[in-house]
Formats: sequence, structure tokens, C-alpha cells
Amino acid sequence: VIIADKLRPEESMNINFNFHHWHQRNDHNTSLDFDLFYTHFSNKIVPDYESDPNKILYDNLEGYSISKGTSFQINQSFSVPLNISIGVTYLDLFTISKGEKNMELFAPSFSGVFSVGYELPLYNVKLDYTGQFTGPMYLPTYDESFARSKTSPWYTVQHIKLEKTYSTKLSTYIGIRTIFNFTQES
Repeated sequence: VIIADKLRPEESMNINFNFHHWHQRNDHNTSLDFDLFYTHFSNKIVPDYESDPNKILYDNLEGYSISKGTSFQINQSFSVPLNISIGVTYLDLFTISKGEKNMELFAPSFSGVFSVGYELPLYNVKLDYTGQFTGPMYLPTYDESFARSKTSPWYTVQHIKLEKTYSTKLSTYIGIRTIFNFTQES
């Protein structure tokens, strides 16, 4: 890792809009969240992965960077002890340097999370199934000996957990992480 001699502090201007709605009916409820966001960065500290595959060079961006997008999340609980949550995010992240637009590395345009939880109150047991999915993202490109695709594939990482509560101070759980055994190629 190599850091430029005189890094300047990053500066940003940000605007956000959030809409939140909560609806309750009898013994189930729904929560909705919708967000819009826009951030303009100057003096952004950026890593350079591509100049030398053996080094990561950090320096201030000569230009500016934009991060904009939207996200949506819904949470639903039902009269049976079942809770479901789904969230998605769209992100457009890029830099403008020397008049050229470059997409940011390691920043997927789409990502999301989900969870399903079911409780058996009589037995103080809860089952949770959670996960995340990640859309394609740009990756560094290197010479032939380090070559790989310029973009990553869609992928998902999912987990399951069974938890037993004995008291307010004691609980145990067993779980399986990365159920489908996803690992990156490189």
C-alpha cells in the first residue's frame, strides 16, 4: 500500500430524501422505507488498483465523484409469528477525472437483503433465514498473468439460524453460514 505524500481531506455535499410509512392492523404491521440520495465528492481519496498489480496507490482524485441512488425496504409481520423483510438498493457511483467518466470499482449497481423469521413462542424457539444478493460490479484489470473478467457475476450469500431462548440472560443457537458455499474465484 502506497499513500501519496500530501493527501487532502475529502469534502462532500449530500442531499437525502426519506419516506417512511408504518401501518398497523390488528396484530400484524407493515413498514415501508423509500430513500433517494445524492452525494458530490471533491478531494476524494481513491485507490488505484490497476497501475501495478502488486500495489494499491492512494491519492486524491483530480476531479470529482458522484454517488447517487435509491433504496427501498419493506418489513411485514403477520398475526402468526412470521416476519419478512426485503430491501433493494440501486447505486450509480462514478468519478470524473480529466474529463473522463469512470465507473467505480467494487461498487455494484444493485444489491439487496432479505430475511424470514419464524417463532415458536411455546418452545421459545426462533428460526431465521437471511441473505444478501449482489449485482455485477467492475473489477480491476491486470496483465495476462493476473487476468480475470472485468465484472463480477451476480451472487448471493445466505444463512440459517435456529435459536433457543432459556431466559432473558441465556440463549443458544446453531447456524449454517453461506449455505450454498459461495466463494469468489479470486
